[in-house]
Amino acid sequence: MRECISRLNKIDPNLAVSKKERLLLVKHKARLNKFFYGVKTMQIKPELLIIVGQQEEMIAVNESQKLNIPNITFVDTDCNPKLATYFIPANDDSFLSIQFLLQTLVCAQNLNI
Repeated sequence: MRECISRLNKIDPNLAVSKKERLLLVKHKARLNKFFYGVKTMQIKPELLIIVGQQEEMIAVNESQKLNIPNITFVDTDCNPKLATYFIPANDDSFLSIQFLLQTLVCAQNLNI
């Protein structure tokens, strides 16, 4: 991830390259910006990661494991609880279920439980 962020900072679309290469660089920079913009500005790593939809967020799961960041994962029948530090069995496809669980986690955090 650090390599991608450093590449993002090094990409200069005003280089003396062909039009096609410049277009590829601009597209690549836009793609890296899309995926790493929030991470690029972080000064310290997060203490905890909450993952909803493990199958769709496998990159986040793998990154949290590599960086030793504990994660809470809402697991459904199609998820692997072994990949989560802490898991909550829940329907990760239901908006109301996710909203209720996130509100409960926020209240617990505010009460320092």
